[in-house]
Amino acid sequence: ADILAFAAGAMEEGHATALVTLVEIRGGAARAIGAQMAVREDGLYCGFVSGGCTEAAVAAEAVIALQKGMDRNLRLGEGSPFFDIVLPCGGGITLTIHVLRDAAVLRLALTALQRRTPAQLRYHSGAQVLSFEPGGGVSGWEGDEFVRAYRPKPRLLLAGTPMEAGAVARIAEASGYEVVLVDRGQIPSPDQIDADTAVALLYHDIDRELPLFDAVLASRAFYIGA
Repeated sequence: ADILAFAAGAMEEGHATALVTLVEIRGGAARAIGAQMAVREDGLYCGFVSGGCTEAAVAAEAVIALQKGMDRNLRLGEGSPFFDIVLPCGGGITLTIHVLRDAAVLRLALTALQRRTPAQLRYHSGAQVLSFEPGGGVSGWEGDEFVRAYRPKPRLLLAGTPMEAGAVARIAEASGYEVVLVDRGQIPSPDQIDADTAVALLYHDIDRELPLFDAVLASRAFYIGA
């Protein structure tokens, strides 16, 4: 969401902007298929497509694509013509550099994520067009189209004594989770527990936890722990 927001904001401020997506991995790689970064015409970028070893070079190539106004593919590491850009993992990656033409498509995806619903952006490589689709899926190629699937930010619903709950909350936030602390005696509402929510109960007291278990076991939480 941060990368899409950076790209949309840059376009709305009048900057030509490219969206770079990791679409192929050969051997090992630091990031998964679908990893992205957004690059402005002045070289400022947001996001990572590797472990930090290639991003400056990728941004430079994206700026060239923006200057030409044409999408392109970029191969790095194994099988790449850039012999001086070596991935520490020893593998190779292929990136698509898409010159963005419409911020509205990105805003549709961001709105879906803010509503905590899955979304997809489909890149039509032949037409060099990006389109929005609601609903979940898996990032990857479908014929000559690459689908980037997005899920809402993972949420952790947390209940427990202040010392333990506070410690776990700090770790979860550092790991990228949205944290919801449940006060003693409070029962979470169904809209607080969706399919991207984990639940952790840290009271070590079955009498306190049973009412919470009744609520969370009936929910779509992807993880429940105590």
